[in-house]
Amino acid sequence: MKPIDRRRNRRSQRAVVDLLNAMRPELEQTTSPGAGEGSIAIYHTNDWAGTRLTHHRKGQIGWDAAHAARSWALEDARQRLWNTKVSNGLDRARAAAPSTKILMLTHETIAGELGYQRLHQAFRRNESYVKKEDHIMAFFLDVLEPALLHHRNKRYGAMFDVLGHRSLLTSPADKHAWAALLKELERIREDGTVGDVLDLCLSQQLFDGLGKVRERHRKSVAPANNDSQAESDDKAKARLEEYEALRAVPYAQLLALHDHLGGGTPFATQHGVKGQEFDRVLAVVSKGHTRFQIPEMLANFSRRHGLQGKEREAFVRARNLFYVACSRAKEHLALLFTTKLDPAALDTLREWVGDSRIISLQFDGDSVISGQRELNDAVSPVRG
Repeated sequence: MKPIDRRRNRRSQRAVVDLLNAMRPELEQTTSPGAGEGSIAIYHTNDWAGTRLTHHRKGQIGWDAAHAARSWALEDARQRLWNTKVSNGLDRARAAAPSTKILMLTHETIAGELGYQRLHQAFRRNESYVKKEDHIMAFFLDVLEPALLHHRNKRYGAMFDVLGHRSLLTSPADKHAWAALLKELERIREDGTVGDVLDLCLSQQLFDGLGKVRERHRKSVAPANNDSQAESDDKAKARLEEYEALRAVPYAQLLALHDHLGGGTPFATQHGVKGQEFDRVLAVVSKGHTRFQIPEMLANFSRRHGLQGKEREAFVRARNLFYVACSRAKEHLALLFTTKLDPAALDTLREWVGDSRIISLQFDGDSVISGQRELNDAVSPVRG
């Protein structure tokens, strides 16, 4: 007989550990003595009647409906399960504290939630804007926005340091020129495009530090034969298309991204919180990442031992990602599926957590009006 190696999970409560054990029984864990019960809630959107997205987001509900579903599920979990609704008004603060995290599978989902979807769509690679590999994004996020924040806080020395401007203001004309530029920047960033702000920065002569930005601009708009012929016409065309798409993005979307990257929102991708733990987690499972198909993994779970080849590899990738995302929760875990779940996928979830923890969101158009559970072939309302 081969003994079962049971590892002790010292951080998570029973409901979370039970889900992890059901998902990966070969990695069975036990809870620490005195661990609480915790909670699991699963929300799905199969009853949404609208036209679902296509292509790599096939089966995904529309962005407005997804936003409404996320808001409703989070509020339901707060009220019923997370013990954050208290009479002294601290419920919102506690539920929005660093110990609460909203995990999303893709950067695209966060972009749709926070309102910078056109900025996301402008780039072929997420790293271009998330990790600021694009020189224009790096300038805006690491130079211009910090400098303008210093100006609003009257920290002028810090502003000049960020901008790389070392000379002193020696005349009233210098001060007037700076005041006019900063006023125009503040105005245009509110209602202009990325291209509007970029053009203003490139045309002014008060500060430099724009060498890489100018080079990015030159390479994007110059004919391909001005550069080395080693670079293909296809690359030059793609670079120009990306640059033009970025210029057309409202600058307000870049500000939304800046707020998110600065920790001003509770949203993160699973990879962005690797190794971190939170008391309360809402994990949103959507379409959009071709390598991690969690709904298909759930549908194939009962036949997992018979999977082979690429089908087996895809199953393992999706299961492992889902497992790690769920394991970020210490006390309470809520899962929201904004993509269609096959009956086999729902059967897997029922086997893991039971019928009472699975809630079907009910919609009126793109608005969520209630949630329903199916208990013993009867419908039980959750919250209206």
